[in-house]
Amino acid sequence: MADLIPPPYTQEEHNLDLVSQEVHDRLFQSLWMAPLLDPSRCDARFLPVLANFYSVDFWSDALSEADKRRLIASSIDIKRHKGTRWAVNLAVNSIGLTPTITEWHQTTGMDVHTFKIVVDVPDVGYDMRDLSLVEQVVFPVKPVRSHLTSVGASVSRSENTPYMAMVVISSETTTLYPEAV
Repeated sequence: MADLIPPPYTQEEHNLDLVSQEVHDRLFQSLWMAPLLDPSRCDARFLPVLANFYSVDFWSDALSEADKRRLIASSIDIKRHKGTRWAVNLAVNSIGLTPTITEWHQTTGMDVHTFKIVVDVPDVGYDMRDLSLVEQVVFPVKPVRSHLTSVGASVSRSENTPYMAMVVISSETTTLYPEAV
């Protein structure tokens, strides 16, 4: 906590300020409400109320509990940097997806002040509703002048995913090449 007393103060005033800070910190930690204000410790039933308390721009019951907690925890940083590429990236990350953002000046053929997002999704548990969630999360935090032109998905596979191949022996020669990425 910052000093509440302006710079020209006596040593007694400074000591009183330090004591009041310590009392405040101990009192706040012991209050029964402290866990309610922490997204990682709050009961799942109170997450919508906590989201309202932190003024989260986007909320959906379709999100998992972990995504809801992550969204609430990152809401202050998102609000601080609203209107920036970083805020868009953080907002999409907060719902558990990894975005790749391409803006109009990074490629040819896009209109001025437009951007597109490609999210890296796991190879299991992906639904087309996730793309609409990305749009809904991005819209409140994107720069006002910028327009989202498209949201795409790129399927990623973990390195430990087993692959199966089959070869039929016949009079033809078959060559197996690695999968193109």
